[in-house]
Amino acid sequence: MTGRRGPAGPERHGHPGGGRGGGAAPSGPDGLERLRRAALSAQRAPVTVVARGTLRRGDTGAQPLFLDADDGTTWELLLPPGWSVDAEPGARVTVSGDPADEAGTGSAMSAVLRVRSLSRGD
Repeated sequence: MTGRRGPAGPERHGHPGGGRGGGAAPSGPDGLERLRRAALSAQRAPVTVVARGTLRRGDTGAQPLFLDADDGTTWELLLPPGWSVDAEPGARVTVSGDPADEAGTGSAMSAVLRVRSLSRGD
């Protein structure tokens, strides 16, 4: 028997550090920056919500717009700049958007949804 490595040796896998595991972690300022950016982008992965329900206005001064969704979730709707809503409170709508991290202007009991589309529902 010889001391040669077979096809499963480290040169075959191309991993630094002997071909086992994921290799060495990135080091130095550039490597750490790449890791930080990757972690941040994973945390900010867009989550799209599509909710159907009934519109209503809040009771506070700014009268924020809320969606009482069919699944029981109450969403405060953050509309893009320049948008206005044609629908009257009580209208059935379908809203597509992204959950927002910031607090809304209305009830602390509602989640905030950054609206991307809003259409009349059935």
